[in-house]
Amino acid sequence: MNILTFNAGSSSIKFALYGGESHSTPVFAGALERIGVDATLTITHPEKSVDAVPARTFAAASEIVFAAIAQLAGEHSIDAIAHRVVYGADFDTHTRITDKTLETLRAS
Repeated sequence: MNILTFNAGSSSIKFALYGGESHSTPVFAGALERIGVDATLTITHPEKSVDAVPARTFAAASEIVFAAIAQLAGEHSIDAIAHRVVYGADFDTHTRITDKTLETLRAS
């Protein structure tokens, strides 16, 4: 199973694909940082790299990140997606997003 992880912050988007026999080392990882200023996309992959890119908005940054993921994933399928949400409420550990989860988050 291959799991794509995201961590979107106020001025960055970090991502990694974990898979294979051990999920402890990513197949690839990246970070688009300084969105809105001088955005830089950094890729950790044994065979590919990317230079600085213009990303003035989160919409532009998202397009760049999704294009990079599509290129980097190659033959690796993406079976699940995880996103880090720093929110709190009643959640203090990993939680599957369900209708009830969304209802709780929206009510808080």
